[in-house]
Amino acid sequence: MRKLKSKQGFTLIEVVVVMAIIAVLAVLVIGAITVARNTQKETVHRSNARTVQTQLEAWYAKNRSYPATSGTVDLNAAMTSMGQSTFSNASECTGTGGKPGGGTVAYSTTGYTITPYDSGCTNPLGSSDVLSNQ
Repeated sequence: MRKLKSKQGFTLIEVVVVMAIIAVLAVLVIGAITVARNTQKETVHRSNARTVQTQLEAWYAKNRSYPATSGTVDLNAAMTSMGQSTFSNASECTGTGGKPGGGTVAYSTTGYTITPYDSGCTNPLGSSDVLSNQ
């Protein structure tokens, strides 16, 4: 009678199955991280828009008018026009559409409309995120 060799190590199929499972898990984790990062950027853009709104209302309360800026400017330009410091995340949107701070402020004779932009700084977020006093 022949003695069977004892099994040493893993078979090729076992190794391939484990590598496939690790690859699937890696894809899922990377996808979740990307979604979380984009959500975080959009939250920062909404927060920046609310900060600009607060500063505009404080400016109006003090001066009984809005800053003498016309047209549409980015959030950092709006803060600068009121003598406030700019947002630290401004560089993330500079090259992709010119919206430092993550959004725009459209001034008119009667007030303003603040529009935060998505994580890529290319598209406005939903209408529920637009802040306006008009």
